[in-house]
Formats: sequence, structure tokens, C-alpha cells
Amino acid sequence: MHLQNKWEGKNYTKDEILFASFVNGAISALAFKFFELIKIPGLTSGKGSYKAISKQISTKFIRGIISSISFKTFSKIFTYNLAGTFTGILCSGLMNAINANDLLVDFYNRRPLDYF
Repeated sequence: MHLQNKWEGKNYTKDEILFASFVNGAISALAFKFFELIKIPGLTSGKGSYKAISKQISTKFIRGIISSISFKTFSKIFTYNLAGTFTGILCSGLMNAINANDLLVDFYNRRPLDYF
């Protein structure tokens, strides 16, 4: 939206940009959680899936009981996170394609919380 201000002559305020970014981020996070619920054998479900490996290594790292990981394990974690992040990118792109940011700015400017 900042680039739209610079290049397209829009006049979004910082608060409008922050609000739209927060909503877009929340929708992207929900999309990632939805992605985790979809059972894709080898990626998100099953023993030895990329999701299971990612959780296992993350837990070991947090507990401090791991000193290094192999490139193959790192690649599986990276692939899992990349697939999950793609869903967020897809949602963000869809929001831009349907001009949802303008709708969010209109909603923000109505300020429904001011009435309470």
C-alpha cells in the first residue's frame, strides 16, 4: 500500500496501512493453520511426514538437546514451511486481486468502535 501511495497516487495513512496489514496477516495465518489441517500424505500427515519432522526438530531445538541437523532434514523442514507459506502468499495475492485492501480501509475509516 505504501508503494501505491508512491507510484499510483493513493493516499493511505500509516494507520490504514497498519490495519490492512494486520488483517492480511491474520488471514494468512489462518490459511496456514487450514493448510496444516489438510491431510497430505508425506507432507502434513503420517509418521515421518515433513510436518512431524519439523515439529520434532523444533521441540529438540527448544529443549536444547540437539546440536546439529543434516541437510536432508533441513530441506524437509524448509519444504514444509515453504508449502505453508505459499498458502499465505496465495491469500495475500487474492486479497490484492479483489481490492480487499480498499474495503478494509473503508471499514477502518467507519470506525465502528467509536460508537461504543
